[in-house]
Order: sequence, then C-alpha cells, then structure tokens
Amino acid sequence: MATKKKIPGPSAPTLPSVLTKADEGFPEPEDGQLVETAEFADMELRHWQARKVRFDGVLFRNVSFSGAALQNTEFLDVVFENCDLSNTNFQEGALHRVSFRNCKLLGTNFTDSVWRDVTIEECNMGYTVLRFNDWRHVQLKNSSMAHADCYHSSWQHTQLEGMKLEQTVLSGTSLSGIDLSNCDFLSLSAEPEDLRGCVIDASQAGLLAPLFGLIIKE
Repeated sequence: MATKKKIPGPSAPTLPSVLTKADEGFPEPEDGQLVETAEFADMELRHWQARKVRFDGVLFRNVSFSGAALQNTEFLDVVFENCDLSNTNFQEGALHRVSFRNCKLLGTNFTDSVWRDVTIEECNMGYTVLRFNDWRHVQLKNSSMAHADCYHSSWQHTQLEGMKLEQTVLSGTSLSGIDLSNCDFLSLSAEPEDLRGCVIDASQAGLLAPLFGLIIKE
C-alpha cells in the first residue's frame, strides 16, 4: 500500500537578528509606506488607518490593533505574539511567512486575502471573517474558529490540529484532503460537495450525516 504523502508545514518567519524598538512616538504609517526591521511591544495601535503598507521583518508583542484599518497591507516575515487584533480590518491583504501566537482575532476581517506559510497557534478566531481567502501552506493549531466565516475560500496544503470549528461557515470551500479528525464541532455550515474527500473520525460521521440527508438509526 502506498504511503500517504505528508503535507509540508509552513515556512517560519525569519526575523532580523537586530530589530529597532519602536516607542509610543512612532508615527502612524502612511499609505504605501514600508515598515521594516522593527519591534513594537506593549503599545496601543488602534488608531492606525492606512492602505498598502508593507511590514517586512517586524515583531509585534503585546500590541493592540483592535479597531484599526490596514487594508491592502502586506506582511512579510512578521510575528504577532499576545496581540489583540479584534475587529481589525485587514481586507485584501497578503501574509507571507507570518505567525500568530496566543492572539485574539475576534471578528478580524481578512476578506479577499492571500495567505502563504502562515501559522496560527493558541488563538481565538471566533467570528473572524475569512471569506474568499486563498491559502497555501497554512497551519492552525489549538485555536478556536467558532462561527468564523470561511465562505468560498481555497485551502491548499492546510493543516488543522486541535481546532474548535463549531458553526464555522465552510460553504464553497473544498475540504478535500483536509483532516478534521482531531477538530471539535457539533455542527458545520457546509454543503456535501465541500466535505467530499475530507478526513473525519467515526464519531464525527454522525454529526455530518444530516448534510447528506442520512438518518442514523440508534
């Protein structure tokens, strides 16, 4: 029997060995600005409103973006640690080698975004908007995506481990090849064709049976 080929994990961000520490006086980025080799720690950046900013080699630690708007923004080799990004607008953004660790992403808007080599671990992504996303080499671990909206997205080489997916919207998103067997949910918003080819365990089969019009006899 042929051995199933293991999906390669995402490449980790590469931060410069020396980062310039930003202080509270750091100016709000302007449209189209490049912000590179910087560390933002213990700061409130809720007021940031800009488009097409590029962050390259940047560390955000204990930073609150809650309510900020950074549309069409690119993040390259960026790490977010213990950050609050709730209700932040990242529409039409691009994430390349980005890591989110122990972050709050409640209601964060990533509509029409491209993700390449992204890791999310120990994060709360409840109600996050991920509609029309294009993912490749994305890993989500031990986090919650309850009620998140992933409508009509592309998940290629995506790994989910220990995820809470209760009432996550997956309609129009093909889960072929995606392993849901160690994810936690009682119900998903998906169509039968979305689930074709995904991996589940025996206990989940009964939860998904109604989507296929099946009735399980006790």
